[in-house]
Amino acid sequence: CGWFGIQTHVGGQAIFAIACAAAKLSTVTMAASHFIPALGISTYELACYGVFWAAQMAVVVKGIESIRVVEKYAAPVLIILCVSLFVWAYIAAGGLGAMLSTPSAFAVGGPKEGQFLGVFLPMITAVVGFWATL
Repeated sequence: CGWFGIQTHVGGQAIFAIACAAAKLSTVTMAASHFIPALGISTYELACYGVFWAAQMAVVVKGIESIRVVEKYAAPVLIILCVSLFVWAYIAAGGLGAMLSTPSAFAVGGPKEGQFLGVFLPMITAVVGFWATL
């Protein structure tokens, strides 16, 4: 039950962030408007939480076999999204050469020099924590 709530919260926040980005709105501004003090979130965030909760409940009610419907479309959609992301990064970086030749921000003299372990260790912990729950 606890993991269901955590997944629903994270999924709702993802929907909220995607909706704000699609509408070119600030998540901070949207979260501050129509704030519900008792819950600590806005009505928009609550609505996104509800949408994700409903999607998860549909899977619970229909059973795990309902995920097979999504599986049929997942691979092509992921391929399209990955190619789209690569094309965006290619254009934004000014080409493949610029993408691959940019030095690390964590290198000596970089803006984040000496901060590598402060980023790497929490990232590894998060990855291990995710896979440990499977």
